[in-house]
Amino acid sequence: MPSMWTTLPILKSIEYCGGDAAITVVTYDADMTRLIEEVTAQMIDYLDNADIDPAAPPDVLKRACAVQCAYEWKRRKDKGLSSQTFQDGTVNKYQIDEWLPDVKQILERKMEWSI
Repeated sequence: MPSMWTTLPILKSIEYCGGDAAITVVTYDADMTRLIEEVTAQMIDYLDNADIDPAAPPDVLKRACAVQCAYEWKRRKDKGLSSQTFQDGTVNKYQIDEWLPDVKQILERKMEWSI
């Protein structure tokens, strides 16, 4: 089984997923598990030169993985969308980089500590 830095219960409890009523339905568990595996693999690749044990990452990396997974799950149907304008004139802007800013900051800090 591939390494996973978060779990389904943790992912389902993250606030980014909270507005999605379907998140509690087990129908999505396989898709969510696959997403966790993909994000974990991407983080391991990103931290390749860092002194991190992929089998036992620090809690801060587990949390970052959960947040990144939750965000990607929430945005799974609108990848690449950078903003959305509503009838009342409000605009939502979305992150379209590889990593959320907070997650990228954690990853880069872990790389710096390991050098």
